[in-house]
Amino acid sequence: MRMKHSLSILTFACAVLLLNTIPSYALEIPIDGTYAFVDVKNMTNQNLSAVPVTVNFDSVTALMSEYKGQKIAAFDNRTPINLQADDLDHDGKIDELTFMLDLKSGEQRRITLEMVWGDTTKTYFEKGVYAFLAHREKTDDGDIITPDTAISSTANDMYNKVALHGMVMESGPVAYRVYFNDKSTIDVYYKTEPRLELQHTMWHTTLNDQERHGWGADVLLVGNSVGVGTFKEWNGTAAQHTTQFERRTQRIVATGNLRNIMELEVNGWRLTNGNKVDARIRFTQYAFRHDVRVDVYLSPDARRATFCTGVQKFPNNPKYITPKGRPVMGIWGTDYPEKDREKYNIQRTVGLAVAADGWNVAGEREDDDNHLFLLKPDNNNHIGYWFTVQSPLEREGIKDSQAFAQYLKKWHEEISTPLQIKLSK
Repeated sequence: MRMKHSLSILTFACAVLLLNTIPSYALEIPIDGTYAFVDVKNMTNQNLSAVPVTVNFDSVTALMSEYKGQKIAAFDNRTPINLQADDLDHDGKIDELTFMLDLKSGEQRRITLEMVWGDTTKTYFEKGVYAFLAHREKTDDGDIITPDTAISSTANDMYNKVALHGMVMESGPVAYRVYFNDKSTIDVYYKTEPRLELQHTMWHTTLNDQERHGWGADVLLVGNSVGVGTFKEWNGTAAQHTTQFERRTQRIVATGNLRNIMELEVNGWRLTNGNKVDARIRFTQYAFRHDVRVDVYLSPDARRATFCTGVQKFPNNPKYITPKGRPVMGIWGTDYPEKDREKYNIQRTVGLAVAADGWNVAGEREDDDNHLFLLKPDNNNHIGYWFTVQSPLEREGIKDSQAFAQYLKKWHEEISTPLQIKLSK
């Protein structure tokens, strides 16, 4: 059916008055061949907030007979919503479109993706994520910081050559960094309220100034552990650092208003069984959310090996949590997040959790530092899991282990129950 796009005199007059207050494309009335529908349904028994919806770009534009390279905008009942377009393989072509919704239990929503003309370069939406990777050069006059999208090395020599010791990904409530060394551990920066802070604090807040005024903090001392969600080899008795390899790379694949996609890639990784494998570990983080999705892509020889991920142990009365019948493990514990107790004599309580894709789980173990899921690649040489963090540091956050255990049940239902997504003309 062809939609009418003529305007009455009254409608036209109202539109002219609004031109200076809202994006010009918000007034466009779509014409056949210039738009597509995305029907999204919440299939869980709970209300969801900030749930990401990702669709294939070519599948969308295939429904637009008039598409010839125009920009695409998203509308919820004719109200523009934030939309991120990502080129995931850096070939100059968009691969995926992402937007985010709040959905009640069982709710179905129709979003319109529409070709737009005119000036769409202005910023209409708040940025919800931040990604950072940079070279660090020490000089007599101080450090020289040079941002980059990918940094590689053939040796374990990058810990002090990159700013913040590794790549950083930040959403409103929490930030994570992946150390650029043999440990490759994931560390946690948590906030009292959801906002982007790392451009100001550079991870290390000051107790007497920034934290006193409500800024976040480094809340974890990871040591030799997996922190939360670090991917490692299992040698039969313990999680192993990645000490033998030909090249290690950290990169920013995509960043925007709504999501970060970061990667740690290890080429020529020699395992304890003598095999060499390649591993590409992709982290996907969305705005407004605490959790991160991890997808590990391995070369075929990795099928003979066993890998692991999990949560670190705590020294002070930790509560280990495993929701019955679910591939989820969590721990609620307290520790000093810094080694220097004279300079930083404060303890932090934090809840860490990992949820693995069930078909990858080969068992559960613990070593001196960690509670672990053992993981085996599937037939496509892929391993998938999620990790998340909660802390009483957040003003509106979870305050005790019982509430954290309830959160993990709801969280796992959400991440293990895909949205129903349908594209149509």
